[in-house]
Amino acid sequence: MTLLISAVIAAIVLDLVALLASERRLAAENVIQERMKWREKIRELVPGVRKALAARDAAQLAELRGRFSLHLNPHDSRDRQILNCGDSALNRIGELRSYMHR
Repeated sequence: MTLLISAVIAAIVLDLVALLASERRLAAENVIQERMKWREKIRELVPGVRKALAARDAAQLAELRGRFSLHLNPHDSRDRQILNCGDSALNRIGELRSYMHR
């Protein structure tokens, strides 16, 4: 009888361990897929930033800066640096336009 109870408990424990391992693996795969989507979205935005900078298009650059802010972490210092670069570029474009209209 004790052997039977031990076997049932062992089977339950093994099933729980297998379930937890499966859930962890699935969660990790989901994170990897979401990161891939995130990277692709960021890559799609970069050419627009380059064009806006080359054209000195402040409106387009401001729009793209806003779109970047939706995809970046405001609590991460590197992500804040990216947004600060956008702000600096916008300020520089504004300065250049002010200088040109004198």
